[in-house]
Amino acid sequence: MTRRLFAYIGLSMLITFSVVFYFGIYGAVCALSSAVVIFIFALLKADKSKKRVFILISAAIILSMSYFQVYSSIKEINTQKYMNKSVSVTAEMRDFHRTRDYYFYELSCKTINSTPEAYKILLKTSSDVGAEYGDIITCDVNLNRINNNYYKSRNFDYSASPVEYILNYKLEKSKDRGILYIPVFIRDKLTYSLSVMIPGYAGELCNTVTLGDKYQLSENVYKQFRATGLTYLIVISGLHMSLAASLIFFLTKRLKRKRAARIIRGVSIVLFILTYVAVTGFTPSAMRSGIMIIVLYIGGSLRFKADTVNSLGFAAMLLTAGNPLAVGDVGMLMSFSSTAGILFIHPYFERFFETKFGIRIKNQLALKEMAADNIDILRISFKLFCYRLLRTVYVIFTVSICAVIAITPLTLMFYGIANPFVIIYSVFVSPFISVLMFFSAFASVIWYIPFLSFLAYGLAVIAQMIAVWILTCVGMISRIPYVTFYSYPELMKLWLLCTFIIFAFVIVVKLNRRNIIIASGLSVFILTVNVCAGYIMNYDKTELRVIPAGNGSTILFKSPEGVDLLSSGGSASMYDYVSEELHRNTDSFNLFVVQSSWEKPDVRFAPYILGEFDVEKVLLYYRYNTSERVYRLASEKDYRIIKDNESVDIRLSENVTDKIFNVNGHTYQYITDGETSALIAPNSAKAYEIPSDIKPDYLILNKEIKNLDRSKFGKVIWCSNKYVPKNLGKAALAKSEDYTISFK
Repeated sequence: MTRRLFAYIGLSMLITFSVVFYFGIYGAVCALSSAVVIFIFALLKADKSKKRVFILISAAIILSMSYFQVYSSIKEINTQKYMNKSVSVTAEMRDFHRTRDYYFYELSCKTINSTPEAYKILLKTSSDVGAEYGDIITCDVNLNRINNNYYKSRNFDYSASPVEYILNYKLEKSKDRGILYIPVFIRDKLTYSLSVMIPGYAGELCNTVTLGDKYQLSENVYKQFRATGLTYLIVISGLHMSLAASLIFFLTKRLKRKRAARIIRGVSIVLFILTYVAVTGFTPSAMRSGIMIIVLYIGGSLRFKADTVNSLGFAAMLLTAGNPLAVGDVGMLMSFSSTAGILFIHPYFERFFETKFGIRIKNQLALKEMAADNIDILRISFKLFCYRLLRTVYVIFTVSICAVIAITPLTLMFYGIANPFVIIYSVFVSPFISVLMFFSAFASVIWYIPFLSFLAYGLAVIAQMIAVWILTCVGMISRIPYVTFYSYPELMKLWLLCTFIIFAFVIVVKLNRRNIIIASGLSVFILTVNVCAGYIMNYDKTELRVIPAGNGSTILFKSPEGVDLLSSGGSASMYDYVSEELHRNTDSFNLFVVQSSWEKPDVRFAPYILGEFDVEKVLLYYRYNTSERVYRLASEKDYRIIKDNESVDIRLSENVTDKIFNVNGHTYQYITDGETSALIAPNSAKAYEIPSDIKPDYLILNKEIKNLDRSKFGKVIWCSNKYVPKNLGKAALAKSEDYTISFK
């Protein structure tokens, strides 16, 4: 048991935290049930050698679940003080990144409303404040809940948005930035050198692969990687760390004194890995691979027998013990999953290869040594060369298979897609990613070395050619029709539940290779049935989806003709969640209706959506409080302006129409198929503005309508975090999950 103590504890912690984080109370129930089943099995059926292991795992699951609940509760209580409030924040700038339209500033809070506080805040704004690491910024912001799982994994307490559309701030430049500024400085310099030498999409890919800056990668390129299932290749992981460690090993290989070589090699690798992890921003996936490499090389230097599985568990312990929410980083989970898949599945492929090819070659080599005069040495040498070449190709292919098998459930769950040909794609793309990282890294460093900088351009040209090749391959593959399968959340949860029950049954009955293969086959069969059922259930389906967006309504209309966005209201802090939900459904809209009566431009999603999604047509009511940026972005599309008291009829599908009418500057939408109908009301709707002949089955609103005749309307869908007004009676809540209305 003690040989793999870290593996049992660490991996149990990681799995438990992940289940509870993503499935909430249902995940906690499953985790507790698993712990009880494993404990009972240990007492009743397990032999002496395994009994303590199973008891240890069950205890780790229960303690991890309890720790997660306590940690989450304490964090929730601590952040309630300023939640959903407008405050004045003074903070130190820790890091920042930018997308095409926005800047994200990571702030370490010093005071809030002149009261000393120690929160970690993520500020999202369209304003470039020109801040660098260590600068002090004072600004007026709205503090909201962190809804994006990645930022939860980075341990942020609040997300912040400007009180006004333009950020009101005061900046104080720092004179002493401290030692932690060094990794940020190095990253900025390397990013700059790559952007100068390799422009365009190729430069973005080089930055992402070398420095892990995924925000440099354009949305279109990322969509292509996601469609092909190759996103795990552009995450900083063991591939990057292994290349870096191998380089140092090669440089110290010629040292004559073995003891000195081991010490120098170990120290160099540890320092280099720590620096590289710091430069990439201490992302969980980079830290996982860094910890594993350091443990393995230190163990090797001290002549201890290294256990890779134990190192994986140790990395899981270090990453999640201080912050259980680190499991919110999908990249980290994919990194752990792919590594685990290679460690646990690949030995079977190795054994198969050795059985089929290895023994025959080794026998011939033995004969060659025994009777070299009577053996055709040239023929055997050629066979040996072919054997080594075949083995290299086989290892590359099978490692890709193991990694893809392990991460497929995660890609289905988080991205909603799966590509059965991803193994083939990975074999062709993965080696080029390694070579690209090598040339990009050297080019970015040599560019700053006097008398050698001219060599950087040669390396950059090679890196650019490789990047263009990768982008071309991924782009062509992503456009191949009918090879990408899409999953549906409800069916995915059903598949995960069935898989959990099947493997729990196998553990209780008999845990051996035959039963594991049968259980895996059943799991794959259920997954296939679920995907097919999802397509059948959603074929020719027309529905209106109300997505939870805080105080406001984001409404999506899906039909066989395409997807339309009929409303884009909500709290600014919810946009990351809303954007993720919209991307799950589509990356483009046939029609985007920008509703009027928005009193606070900073809480609108319209500029974000117009900048991020491919929108064909825009219907816009332009008035004095509509921001110039919304109008400018809309004018780049095929747009139409709705005038006061104007009515427009839009056919959304074969049977469904959307009657858009404007009364006193308030835009309403009446969607109907002749049988089912829904009315979308704006923020400042008035009861007398709604025509008497409109009696919808569903009324969608986020603000009380005074003097409303409740008898004229069917079910009310309330899209606000505030309490439902009494005059609305019983209402359906769109707070924590989507509300769907089906049309014919």
